[in-house]
Amino acid sequence: MMNKIQVQEELERIEEQCTKWEEVEKCYASIFKKIENIGKSSVAEFEKKNSELESENWKLRALKRKWGDEIYAKAKLRTKLRKWEHKRDEVEEIINVLEYQKKNAINATTDTQKVEMAATFSDLHTESGLKSLDQFLSGKTYISGDELTKDDIKVYASVLEKPSESFPHAAKWYEVVSSHLAPSFPGTAQGVKFSGKSAPAEAAPAKSDAPAEDDDDLDLFGDETEEDKKAAEEREAAKKPAKKKESGKSSVLLDVKPWDDETDMKKLEETVRSIELPGLLWGASKLVPVGYGIKKLQIMMTIVDDLVSVDTLIEERLTVEPCNEYIQSCDIVAFNKI
Repeated sequence: MMNKIQVQEELERIEEQCTKWEEVEKCYASIFKKIENIGKSSVAEFEKKNSELESENWKLRALKRKWGDEIYAKAKLRTKLRKWEHKRDEVEEIINVLEYQKKNAINATTDTQKVEMAATFSDLHTESGLKSLDQFLSGKTYISGDELTKDDIKVYASVLEKPSESFPHAAKWYEVVSSHLAPSFPGTAQGVKFSGKSAPAEAAPAKSDAPAEDDDDLDLFGDETEEDKKAAEEREAAKKPAKKKESGKSSVLLDVKPWDDETDMKKLEETVRSIELPGLLWGASKLVPVGYGIKKLQIMMTIVDDLVSVDTLIEERLTVEPCNEYIQSCDIVAFNKI
């Protein structure tokens, strides 16, 4: 058994131990309080950061929508511009056709005037007839226009021989026509003369008051009538549409843009390639970064111009249901004829 002194010492030891435990407990309480304060501060800071991130996310989505609207408006403007260019080309084509018809009408009128002018000669085997021819040829090289025509051959056949120096213009014209005809008749001419007045009458036009159609008998090469010329022009005009070029092909590079960065680009490409049209062939493709994690699809296609309209393909196939589930807009990057 312990005596009183030992008991007293044991009590003092226990009291000292309790004091130490109280200090330890206070220390732990202080540490737990600090940890609790730190946790509360971290949660508040985290919530603040999260709120800021959500705000930035909403701003980013608003910018995406604005960007998409601007791209869509730009695509619409480009489509309207292409339609205007097509209409302008159609108007230019109509103007060219009208100018061609006008030119043909002017040429037909000019040819008629020339024929009428050439048909006014008569009695070219006489001095009076040669005098009228000489006066007509003053300042001219040919009867009609600036080159040899059937009018020259017709009048040449009516003149029996080269006019004398008294008719310098007619003599010069006679030499020019003879030089043109010489290569066509390489043989040596012995010369032919007509006796009396009946022969010249057969070779020359009738009298000035005779119908102009009688001059056709003087054309050694078979002159055309006005009806023949008109029929020939109609045949030529009928042949021209047949010469229309075959339908060409074009190579087109398209930009296909998604709605946002969450769009499945693989599905988007499959949707694009699922469109099948006569004269349409899809080619190589690649994904091109745009920004904010968004990528666009660039894809090549080959089209037959008369079978496929790029505008119609974009407006009626690519940007409508079901394709518009993935596709926000389409733009033409390059358009080249093959």
